[in-house]
Amino acid sequence: MKKVLFVCTGNTCRSPMAEAYFNYLADKNHLSGSLKAISAGTRAYPGDRASEQAVESSLRFGIDISTHSSRPISYELVLASDWILTMTEKQKKEVLEQFPKTKGKLFTIKEFVNKTGDIEDPIGTTSKIYETIYKEIIDTVEMTFERIKTIENSDRQ
Repeated sequence: MKKVLFVCTGNTCRSPMAEAYFNYLADKNHLSGSLKAISAGTRAYPGDRASEQAVESSLRFGIDISTHSSRPISYELVLASDWILTMTEKQKKEVLEQFPKTKGKLFTIKEFVNKTGDIEDPIGTTSKIYETIYKEIIDTVEMTFERIKTIENSDRQ
């Protein structure tokens, strides 16, 4: 099974939303047996729940992250992941500093799909901003999913 590790800061909104949407796509495409997403935070407190606005935004798109429990990034998660995708360039630098051997499988999520910029942190903002960020995550995760499917198909040939 190939694993994608989505990383943000607190693991309470962006990375759990990306994880849940990626796993939704894997299930919808009958690939949940071969592709899986997990998430973590560079400064996460173990056991924190997803933010209320993140849960609400996700539910508007039919995804339930209400049972999410945050976790900090760890050597075990890094080792178990085939791709590590951060929401920002700053998080990418933090992960690379903490885990130097991630080079080659560590990207910002937008970099992975040949786009530029960060997915901004909506913590402390309005529900409308959360929804805008979630739409950006959906678009980027869909491109990510398609790229990983392409990589996996070319590896099989």
